[in-house]
Amino acid sequence: VALSPFDAGYTSTWITTEDPCISTHEHYCVHGNCKSIDGLLEPVCTCWKDYDGERCEIHSLGSKTEESGSTKLAQTVLVIVAVVLSVISCLAILQTSSHVSFNLTEKEVRLLRRNYRR
Repeated sequence: VALSPFDAGYTSTWITTEDPCISTHEHYCVHGNCKSIDGLLEPVCTCWKDYDGERCEIHSLGSKTEESGSTKLAQTVLVIVAVVLSVISCLAILQTSSHVSFNLTEKEVRLLRRNYRR
């Protein structure tokens, strides 16, 4: 026994409504693609890259900014200069600390020379 649309328990497999993305909401999504989901009154938008919002109307600004070539060059030069100055400073400190000066009298110098010859 076949069921008719008027019998209890009959469910239709035919969609009776038009896709709103094609008919009434053709340009609903500003920067994205429209999708119709069963059970929802309004269509849903799938936004393109860098766009957000219910209808993809918000342009998301990226937080990453591109640095220009001159900025990168200036940063590299500053790092190299800092390293060179650090090396020069360390060498100067080592040089001065390795040469301890003695303030000896002439008598002490003769005494040291005499003890050294022995």
